Amino acid sequence: MKNKYLLFILIASILVACTDNFDDMNIDKKRPAEVPGDAVFTSGQKNLVDQMSTPNVNLNIFRLVAQYWTETTYTDEANYDLVNRTIPDLTFREYYRDALKDLDEAAKLIAEEETLTDAEAKSKKNRLAIIELVTCFAYQHLVDIFGNVPYTEALDLGQVTPAYDDAWTIYQDLISRVNAALGNLDDSGGSFGGQDLVYGGDVAAWIKFGQSLKLKIGITIADHDNTQARSLVEAAVGGVFTDNADNALLHYLGAPPNSNQIHNELVLTGRKDFVGANTMVDILNDLEDPRRAAYYTQVDTSTESGVVKLAYVG
Repeated sequence: MKNKYLLFILIASILVACTDNFDDMNIDKKRPAEVPGDAVFTSGQKNLVDQMSTPNVNLNIFRLVAQYWTETTYTDEANYDLVNRTIPDLTFREYYRDALKDLDEAAKLIAEEETLTDAEAKSKKNRLAIIELVTCFAYQHLVDIFGNVPYTEALDLGQVTPAYDDAWTIYQDLISRVNAALGNLDDSGGSFGGQDLVYGGDVAAWIKFGQSLKLKIGITIADHDNTQARSLVEAAVGGVFTDNADNALLHYLGAPPNSNQIHNELVLTGRKDFVGANTMVDILNDLEDPRRAAYYTQVDTSTESGVVKLAYVG
């Protein structure tokens, strides 16, 4: 009799445990299919800063190209070998797939949000304008790196061979977009709050960023169209960065995967072959530049026993 009761309990447990909704079992709750636009903006913002700040030799070798520092063991990248590691391809991937596509998707999601109050409407408008400024900033970098790049068709997933737009034409459109975004920003309203990893949702700070971006564009085009450059600079100069506190900085966390990209590549990888390049170090030494200590470590250059002679050497 006891065994019959145990069998009954076992069968009942199995029946209770069964479900008709097996689809729920296939949903990975740690990988949501739908996320808020603000979170997607955070992802795009961080991905962009990661790409711009990393010294990873597969992704960003501009410190080597500019000869701020160099390599002593694996020297292909310092010798301008871009092909072996397909660096241009990977740069495209980081900018387009990981940064710009996230920003594009964030804008679409936020544009669909319903607003019930004036405060919500202001926040929505500000968030879309901030996304637009960051997007323009990313495209400006791409044009400066490559020249002609995919632009008008770039983020259309149905277009597998997007057209390459003319660099100057892109610049003209970026100028219009930056001006429009600045016109939509209202510092009496809110924005992303803590989801903004750079300014914490401070709209006034983003206005300064936008004006500084306009100034940067004006300086870049000065040799091509001095008249337009002058107009942009004069329009922007009253509202640009005036202090280091204005800088657009992302403060990384102290541990991976969100730790500082330079720390990741210079410390966590264990590489010891990055050193200051004499091209840069010699200039700073001639100027007795006080910033040397922030960039480089002194080494003992003495040839005498018991004598220490520290200096910055490239």
